[in-house]
Amino acid sequence: MGSFASIITLAISSGALVVAVLAFLESRRLRRIEEAREDRASVERRREQAARLAIWMSVETLDSTWEQANGVIRNHTQIILEVKNTSDAPVYDICISATDVQYLQGKRLDTPKELEDLVVHTMPPGHLVFGPGQGVHAWDLGKSPEAHGALVPVTKSKLKRITEFTFTDADGVQWCRDADGSLKELASRHAQKVTQSPLGD
Repeated sequence: MGSFASIITLAISSGALVVAVLAFLESRRLRRIEEAREDRASVERRREQAARLAIWMSVETLDSTWEQANGVIRNHTQIILEVKNTSDAPVYDICISATDVQYLQGKRLDTPKELEDLVVHTMPPGHLVFGPGQGVHAWDLGKSPEAHGALVPVTKSKLKRITEFTFTDADGVQWCRDADGSLKELASRHAQKVTQSPLGD
């Protein structure tokens, strides 16, 4: 009788142990799911302002010239860089790299011409367009889209395009969006200060 009771007790204990182990494993699984969900939410919050900065290249038609020899009308255009910040806070230290078509003796080359970078130190919420500057300045100070004529986005050219832009969001985090549209976090101002200022300096 005593032996039977011991077996029952052992079985109950073993069952309780199995239940406890299963409960622990389920709890750990749910915790990992919750942590992964929180991590995704944190990343989305961190990227929220960065994802709201859009930059693209457009062309503005200035005038049309009739070329009698060729019997065609040639439009004279200029490159415009459009910057649109749809967040509710400024973005800082924007640096835009772009390329354009280049010609040699009237022949269009297969390699692009690198344009001078456009740097915008502070971009408030809104939409500004930047055209060619004057003198030593490659780009102007930026105007509203309404100050220009018809702007046509460049969508198909592999030579006339924005190749990359970097910027710093309102939290001091630096970002880069490449020619393929991928948004990558680079560093934060705080991390840079720690790197540049070792202990003891």
